[in-house]
Amino acid sequence: PAYAPVPAPAVVPAPVVVPASPQTVSGAQAPMPSGAAEPALGVAAVPAASAVPSPASAVTATAVPSPPAQAGVPAVPAVPPPPQAPHSWVFPAYDYTRENLDRGDEGGDAVEVSVQVMEGGVLRYTWPDAGQNEVYRVVVSEEEPVYDPADGVDLAVTEELSCTDSTVYPYALHFVSVWGYERVPGTQELGQCRRVASVVHVHPLSGWSVEFDEGSRAVIGRWDQVNAPQGTRCTVVTAKLPVGESPHKYLHGSIWRSYATANNGAGFQDREVVGGRRHHYVAALEAEIDGTVYTSAIQHVSVLVTQRVEKVTDLVVEQVDNQGQGVTSLSLNLTWSEGKGSEVAIFLSRTAPNPAAVDRGRIPQAQLGAAGLREEDRITIPAGIEEIPDQPDRQRRSLIGVAWPDDVAWDSIYLTAVVLRDQEATLSQPVRTKRVAPPSEVVVTRHAASHDLVTFAWPGEAAEVQLYRDEQCQALAASVTQEKYGKDGGLIVESGMLDASGGVAYLTSLQHLAGQVKVSRPVRVQVPPLWVYRYDIRWPGVLKLRNHTASLVIEPLLPLADPAKAFTYCLVRNPRRLPLGPWDGELIPLMQQEPSKDLQPENYQALQMPPGQTSVVQWFDSSLCNGFYVRLMVSAYTAA
Repeated sequence: PAYAPVPAPAVVPAPVVVPASPQTVSGAQAPMPSGAAEPALGVAAVPAASAVPSPASAVTATAVPSPPAQAGVPAVPAVPPPPQAPHSWVFPAYDYTRENLDRGDEGGDAVEVSVQVMEGGVLRYTWPDAGQNEVYRVVVSEEEPVYDPADGVDLAVTEELSCTDSTVYPYALHFVSVWGYERVPGTQELGQCRRVASVVHVHPLSGWSVEFDEGSRAVIGRWDQVNAPQGTRCTVVTAKLPVGESPHKYLHGSIWRSYATANNGAGFQDREVVGGRRHHYVAALEAEIDGTVYTSAIQHVSVLVTQRVEKVTDLVVEQVDNQGQGVTSLSLNLTWSEGKGSEVAIFLSRTAPNPAAVDRGRIPQAQLGAAGLREEDRITIPAGIEEIPDQPDRQRRSLIGVAWPDDVAWDSIYLTAVVLRDQEATLSQPVRTKRVAPPSEVVVTRHAASHDLVTFAWPGEAAEVQLYRDEQCQALAASVTQEKYGKDGGLIVESGMLDASGGVAYLTSLQHLAGQVKVSRPVRVQVPPLWVYRYDIRWPGVLKLRNHTASLVIEPLLPLADPAKAFTYCLVRNPRRLPLGPWDGELIPLMQQEPSKDLQPENYQALQMPPGQTSVVQWFDSSLCNGFYVRLMVSAYTAA
C-alpha cells in the first residue's frame, strides 16, 4: 500500500485505516449477526475488504456511464473507465483528548441523531453540522452504547451529514453514534475524533396487527416476541383511543398514554367494543437502560367492529294502573336491551305472529304483514335510551305509557320485538300479556230486612269478584265465584256490611295468569242509602170503561232522610218478564195530577222521590200496561 500505520505504544490502540470513496456510495445490504465485525453498508458506507490490514475494508467507486451516441455517428461500444484508486482514511487511536459535543452521558447537553424510517424499512440517520469540516464516522452497536469508536461496528464514513442503514438487527433496539475527525491537511490521515451525536433507536413492534374476531366479539391485538439485549428491560405500551372521536388529536405527544390499556406482553383482547363503530389502537415499545427510558415511534391502527344482529331476548312488559275510569286506565311499560345502532320495532297485536316465521328467526321485511305483524300494529312512539354499565356496545330502551286498546277483544295481547336491518327482519319470541277486566254494568239493590244485592256483567275469565268498602281494597264486604253468582243471581252482601246512609264501594275481579293471581283495577260503585217504600197500583174500576187512568201510590215505610241523597223513580213495562232494571223495558209516562176533561197534566219519564214521611200519588195511562209486566224501579241517584 501507499501508506502504512505507525505502530503505537502498547498502552495506546493502533490506528485504523479505512479506505473510502470520495463520493457517496451505496453498498449491498445484508443482515448483521450478533457480534459481527462489519454491518451492511449505507450511504458513504465503510467499503468491503481491501489489501490494507485493518478492521475495515475498501470500497471501489461506481462506474461512470458512457455518453449517448450522437445522431448520424455509428455507436461505439462503451469502454469502461479505468478503476479509480480507493480513497482511504486513517483513523488514529482514540485518546479522549477532544471534548465531545454530545455530552448527555457526562451530564452535559445531548445531541441526538435524527432517525427517519424510509421505504422498505431503511433507516436514514441525520446529525447536525459540527462546524469544523470534519469527516464523520458512523458506528453502531447492538448491545450497549459506544464510548470508543473502535468498540462498535463501522456503518459509514462520510463527509455528508447523513447516511442510510438497512441492517436487520436481532434486538428490539440498537445504538448509533457519530464521531467527527479533524482533517490533517495534505494527507489522508485524520486527527483526533469527538462524539458529535448519538441515539438509542428503539424499533417499532414487529408483527403488530389488530383485527376484530367475529366469533368472540372482541378486538385481538398481537405482535412478535420482543428480544432485548442483556441489561435492557422492554415494555410494550398499548392504548385504546376514545370511540367515536378523531384519533389525530391524541397522536401528538403523549396524550395517547392517558388511554393506556393492559396487555400480556404478547398481545391484548378488547371485548368492550361497539358494533358498527371504528376503534383506534396505539402501541409503542419502551426500553429502559440504566434508569433511562427510550421509546419507539408509535404505531396506530384502526379496525371496524361489525354490527351483530341479535334477537331481543329480554323484552319486559309491565301493566300500569293509571287510576282512571274504564279499561283505558291500564297502560303498558316496555323495556329491552339492544346493540347500539340497531333499529328495533315493537308490534302490539291481538294474535301471535306466525310460529313458522318466529322459528325461522329472520325473514324479509316485506313478509312481516304475512307473518301477522302489520304496520298498523307497530308502536310508533319514540323509545327512551339509557346506557348500560359495563356494556358499552349495548343500550337499554323503554316505551312508557303505551295505550292498551279498551276493546274486550284486546284483553289478551302479544308484543313482538323485531330487529330491522338491510331489508331483513329478525323476530324474537312474542310476549303474551293479559289484563283482568273489571266488572261492568254494576247495580246495587238494597233490602232492609235481609241483605243487599249487587249485580254486574261478569268480567271475562275472572275466577272471583270481590266487593270492598274502601278504595285501598282492604275492608272486604263480600266475594263471589262465577258459579255462585249464577246460582244466587248476583253478589249477596250480608245486612250491615254496607252503611245504611249509602256511600261508595269498590269492586275488583281476580284471575289466575301464569301461576300468579292478577287483580283488576277497582271499580267505583255508588251505594244508595238504605230506605224502604211500598207502592201500590190502583187500576180503574170496571164501570169506568172509558177511563184508563190508573194511580200509583208510594208510601214510605223507612223514608229517605237526606235530601242530598234523593233518587228518581220510573215505571217500566216488559212484555216477557218483570223488568230487571230501568233499562230492561219501556218507560210508562207518569203524571203528577189526575187528568180530567178540563186538565191534561204533563207527562214525565221519571220523578224524584221527596224525603220525609209524605206519601206520593202519581197517575198513568193503564192501557199502556195491557199484556205487559209492570214494575216500579229506581232510575238514578242524585249523589251519583
